Amino acid sequence: MNDHRSLALATVAGVGIGAVAAALALGHGPFGAQAKPAAADARRSRSRFRAHDGASTMVVGCASNGEYFSCIDHVVREGDSVVVIRGTTDGTVSKEDDADGGRARAEGCAGAAGGVVVFEGDVWDVRALQALSAAAAAGPVSVLCLETSNLYGNDMLCDVMALVRMLRGVLAPTLRTLLVKSRAMAMHGRCFHDSRRVLALPPAQLRKVVGGGAGARAHVLGAIGVSDYRDTLALTVRGGSRVLEIGTAVGTTAFLMAEAAGEAGRVVGIDIGKLCIKRAQAAQRKRGGLSARIHFEVADAWDMAALLRLDAAFDAIYIDVGGLSGADGEFEALALVRMLCCTFAKSLRFVVIKSRCLRHHASEFTHAAAVLAEAAPA
Repeated sequence: MNDHRSLALATVAGVGIGAVAAALALGHGPFGAQAKPAAADARRSRSRFRAHDGASTMVVGCASNGEYFSCIDHVVREGDSVVVIRGTTDGTVSKEDDADGGRARAEGCAGAAGGVVVFEGDVWDVRALQALSAAAAAGPVSVLCLETSNLYGNDMLCDVMALVRMLRGVLAPTLRTLLVKSRAMAMHGRCFHDSRRVLALPPAQLRKVVGGGAGARAHVLGAIGVSDYRDTLALTVRGGSRVLEIGTAVGTTAFLMAEAAGEAGRVVGIDIGKLCIKRAQAAQRKRGGLSARIHFEVADAWDMAALLRLDAAFDAIYIDVGGLSGADGEFEALALVRMLCCTFAKSLRFVVIKSRCLRHHASEFTHAAAVLAEAAPA
């Protein structure tokens, strides 16, 4: 079995090794975040999973056939070059009755000036995809349609996300939109947000975007810089909130959280650095009144059992971890966020992460309802 197929069958820390497969398929080095280069422009760092510079491809998750076909109608323009993927991970063709994958719909939208090509090979075959794109009669590919049930049978978010990243890399820079029929990807698009965009929304729209009753999924806000990170407190922390800060350092943000949560609230700050926690505890003793509401402890962000012992009902979690805060480590950050969301699913409302790569990630992934709302008449 080829390396990229065998690796895609495994999982590590809740993340599909399809992420590693994407790296191998593109000829990249070993998996893991790299240290930032000495160059002043951190955007030039060489992480395999760093969101690319320049024009972005919008990835749209569609939860149903209806959403998928409606999005094809909306995003495919006359003259577009479209690829519809009907292949699978083993190179066979899907035998589903509705395996047209939206071809007829796309042909109607692209018109005579455009073109629709169906790919029926192994979706991880980079050379075949490149050859298909180069041979497209209508020119470089601008829209790609992908129905994930043909690939895995199950909705495997991390493997599909790794495949999406690989497809974007192969078809860049002309790929404008990538439609993915996947409930998991649609939910992912609903829950990940650019913190600045969310905070700038009018109150009524804000409630629609991040509202939700009991049992709703946690919303993830990607922030860049300390100011953006702390600005979210007005949205996420309220009286009585139970808040965890991962990577609390000397506790500066944790004290702001305690003030926002009030006397009925509780804040836990953790850091892997013992010296950081000692300094945070020293600062806590000087503040007097806040002492009963804040607890600082040395702990590892990846140790879910230890975090549960601290509190099993956090409703907001903040993450400020050096290795995840820059342009590197997209999949590592996603893995940590996913683990936290699963571990504290019953109570968690918000995760805020200071991470350039995840804020960029949030700006590129969306869901069909948002796309179709833009198309609806005012």
